[in-house]
Amino acid sequence: MIHFFDQPVSHIALPERFTYPFNYTPHPLCVLAAEEVKAYISTKKEWQEELALGKMFGVLIIQTLEEGSSSIGYLAAFSGNLAGKNLHPYFVPPVYDLLQPQGFFKIEEEQISAINVRISALEVNPHYLHLKEKLDRETEQTRLALIQAKEELKTAKKERELRRKSSPALSEEEQDTLIRESQYQKAEF
Repeated sequence: MIHFFDQPVSHIALPERFTYPFNYTPHPLCVLAAEEVKAYISTKKEWQEELALGKMFGVLIIQTLEEGSSSIGYLAAFSGNLAGKNLHPYFVPPVYDLLQPQGFFKIEEEQISAINVRISALEVNPHYLHLKEKLDRETEQTRLALIQAKEELKTAKKERELRRKSSPALSEEEQDTLIRESQYQKAEF
C-alpha cells in the first residue's frame, strides 16, 4: 500500500505543511507521485472506459521511519468505486466500505468510540479545566504585556526623535547612545 518513488527524491525537500488541494501549486513530490499513479492506472486496460468518464485520484506524501533511517513515499487513493469495487491492491482501503459492512471502519469503530469517550471525559476533568483556565489567564496576561511593551517602545522612540530634533548637533557618542537604546529595546521586546 505504501509506494516508494521509482526515482531518487532525496534532493527534493519535504512539504512544510499540509496544503489546500484546490487552489495552490502542487509540491514537486505530489506531482511526481501523481505521475506514477497515472502510469499505474494506464496499465489497467479494463479500467480505461470507466476512467474516460472521469475519476478522482489522490496522493498523500509520507515519510517512514525505520531503524534510524527514513524513506519518502506516498499513498494513493481513489473516490467511490472502480471497476465495481472499492478495494484494489495498489490503493489504500476505504475508511468506510459500503460494500463490506464488516470492513475496516466497523472493526475500528469501537476503538474510535472509546477514544471519543476518553476525550469527552478529559474535557470535563477538573485538573484539565484548571490548567486550561490557567493557560487562558497566562495568554491574556501575555497579550496585555505585549501591548504595554509596544506602547513603551513607541514612547521611547518618540522621546529619541524629540531628543534628536531638539538637539540637531548631537555628538557622535550621543547618536550612538540613541541607536544602542533603540536596538536594546527592540531586542528586549
